[in-house]
Amino acid sequence: MEKNKKIIVTGARGMLGHALCATLENSFAVEGIDKEELDITSEKDVSTFFKKGCPDALIHCAAYTAVDRAQDEPEKAYAVNALGTRAIAGALAGSTCLYIYLSTDYVFDGTKSAPYDEGDAPNPLGVYGRTKLAGERFVKEYPHHLIVRTGWLFGPGGPNFIKTIIQAAGANGTLRVVNDQVGSPTYTRNLASAIHDMVRIYFRKGIPERIYHVTGSGSCSWYELACKTIAMVGSPAAIVPITSSELSRKAPRPKNSRLSNEKFYALTGHYLPSWQETLGDYLKGTL
Repeated sequence: MEKNKKIIVTGARGMLGHALCATLENSFAVEGIDKEELDITSEKDVSTFFKKGCPDALIHCAAYTAVDRAQDEPEKAYAVNALGTRAIAGALAGSTCLYIYLSTDYVFDGTKSAPYDEGDAPNPLGVYGRTKLAGERFVKEYPHHLIVRTGWLFGPGGPNFIKTIIQAAGANGTLRVVNDQVGSPTYTRNLASAIHDMVRIYFRKGIPERIYHVTGSGSCSWYELACKTIAMVGSPAAIVPITSSELSRKAPRPKNSRLSNEKFYALTGHYLPSWQETLGDYLKGTL
């Protein structure tokens, strides 16, 4: 029975990890761990942790996600996103555990005019994307792996763009938001449900592919997302569109972060709900 299947979620106190634990515990025996329970940058600690036994699946959400700070701390970002991921793969060696690695739209450079397919060649622009891509390559060395790329996450339990916009709107009359970066906002609860479905399919009959793109349906710019958020919360704040160069962030971002979800649809028979619908669901629970 699936309830007897054990799943470990790393980064369990993060936004996605929290949603995953809440979703998976209805079907599986779930253990959520964070840096307090396991320092993934210590290969010795990781090896010791898994000597007690490997789970049936491990979903690796723990990551260094500070995109701009990573430009100044490449070693720290690499230690978590790449070496930590490799340490887990090494500890799982010889087991049949399904190793799911959460990756990002930032492995692409954003120059493609259409949504990115799983087979498109990665070309990350910054340190964060490069370290996550390095993590992907280490995961691929373990035979029972699954890479889930996503992006533009929002949800309870962590900092996100929508929360930042609402807070800034309360403190400022005018907000400047970039309008030349496009992606698909993804509600963590929907992504957690999608991963839950993928795990169940894997346990029942296996999964044909090793990389899947999973995001909310539809796309928008950060400016459009900010405008929709402000309208939904009824804020009088004004939103002014600007270019990425005007914002002058330390790390470069892909202009096109859209990911094609066709392989996920072929596997599950459904897409995730639209970002507009899930934005409303999220705001109802936070306001």
